Amino acid sequence: MTDASGASARTGLKRSLTLTHAVLYGLGVTIGAGIYVLVGLAAGRSGMGAPLAFVLAAFMLSFSAATFAELGTRMPVAASEAAYVKAAFGSQPFSLAVGLLVVVTAMISGATISVGSAGYLSVFLGLEPKLLIAIVVLAMGAVASLSTARSVSLAGAMTLVETGGLALIIGAGIFAGEGVVSRLPEAWPGFVLDAWADIGATSLVAVFAFIGFEHLVNISE
Repeated sequence: MTDASGASARTGLKRSLTLTHAVLYGLGVTIGAGIYVLVGLAAGRSGMGAPLAFVLAAFMLSFSAATFAELGTRMPVAASEAAYVKAAFGSQPFSLAVGLLVVVTAMISGATISVGSAGYLSVFLGLEPKLLIAIVVLAMGAVASLSTARSVSLAGAMTLVETGGLALIIGAGIFAGEGVVSRLPEAWPGFVLDAWADIGATSLVAVFAFIGFEHLVNISE
């Protein structure tokens, strides 16, 4: 685009989101339904060492999170990863390849969450899993078709529901469970190599519970 004087003028997205929108959206896409889906799997693999696996996964992803935080402030554009690669290497094909990989990973994570959500819904609704998955996908597609402010506002409301559910689970574990707090030292496996191997393997799966923060840079524009 050029202005009246012929100088280059950049046009961007309308800034319709507030800090509250961004915070709730960031929490929502990071926490997401993945934590609900993965807790049982992690506990089945590592037992009492499962919390340590989540801590290890969070530590590993902290470096990527810091990188995205820096890049998101330097280049507040919706293209995110593709734009970063384009700026770093000046290669349009490389940027396109990264953008397509982002789309593929979003499809995989979306499919995983849809299946997990359908599993929870099946407890309350006597419908076929495939039908429930289709309903979840169509419902989320309808939300995504709304304006950015409306869809992010709905995502923020879902974030409150997600975090509220986690708070209830934590509270039930602390106050209703027997010896939950007193058994926390058992999460440390000591120098048992097999236990650490299980925790390490579980942490690679637990990473899925933390991904999503990279989507926050997409709304920075």
